[in-house]
Amino acid sequence: MRIFRGTQKVKLPSGELPADIPVKTKKTAKPKGLIAGRLREVIDTYALTTEECAELISAHSGAYVSRSTLGGWLRGATPRVEEKSILAALEAIEKGEGKIPKARMIEPAEVKRQIDKWRNDMTHRQIQLAGELPQSTYQAMSSGKVRIETRRWERIKSLVKMWRKIAKQSGAI
Repeated sequence: MRIFRGTQKVKLPSGELPADIPVKTKKTAKPKGLIAGRLREVIDTYALTTEECAELISAHSGAYVSRSTLGGWLRGATPRVEEKSILAALEAIEKGEGKIPKARMIEPAEVKRQIDKWRNDMTHRQIQLAGELPQSTYQAMSSGKVRIETRRWERIKSLVKMWRKIAKQSGAI
């Protein structure tokens, strides 16, 4: 599919009346807004992927930022997070505090240790359902055989924490 921007007057070879034909122009990608411009600048300057940049912003701002959220901001979407905290996180990245603080993978021993803590007042099935985990994945995690990505582990922990809170309020635990 071609996108045409504007027209150009052209005289036809047969000498007929001039006609307007579409002309393809190069679209320059300009970031929309202050946040988008700063994000693009930091990503380009430090050769970060959007995933790495999202992890850094999450670490420095305290708010979870996914890769798709960051992509939306780059396209001009309005952040739900305070702009000041995003800008402060970008400044921290520029000041050399740009190392991703957490390892990308959580070791099996740590995963097993956390699951064992949950097992004090939850069943295997409750943990599996709360963490939205397939049974085979949960079994591998609880036996200490699997490393897991930090983002996924944080999501599982927050889901289980929320489930435990609701269960305690209802008296199930």
